[in-house]
Amino acid sequence: MALVIDCSIAMAWLLPDEDSNKATKALAQVARDGAIAPPLWVYETQNALLVARRRKRIDAEFVRSALRSLRKLPIAFPEIHGIGRELSLAEPLGLTAYDAAYLAMAIEHHATLATADRELAAAARKRGIALL
Repeated sequence: MALVIDCSIAMAWLLPDEDSNKATKALAQVARDGAIAPPLWVYETQNALLVARRRKRIDAEFVRSALRSLRKLPIAFPEIHGIGRELSLAEPLGLTAYDAAYLAMAIEHHATLATADRELAAAARKRGIALL
């Protein structure tokens, strides 16, 4: 089964002040089997690194190293089919449209979702989506 990864799980892998068994498990699965993510993931992960850098949690060399590590992961970015699906999920589940993009991808691809975001995980459970 495919694995959808979100930005929160990627940051839990990368940031030195975060430690997550779930993130370690997800990274091992991604390295072994690959993963998918909406194209938004590329920008969201870069922004999270930028914010961490601005808050002095990491330095510029760490950002460069993290980006090199992310580029090596076998993550595919499937095309999104249609606009509006995210809103139809976001509103009733109390998600942002951004988080709903990960949920929509998991639904569309009958995939497991890897997230460290509690609200997104709760919404996935409500929709019957498997969580890593």
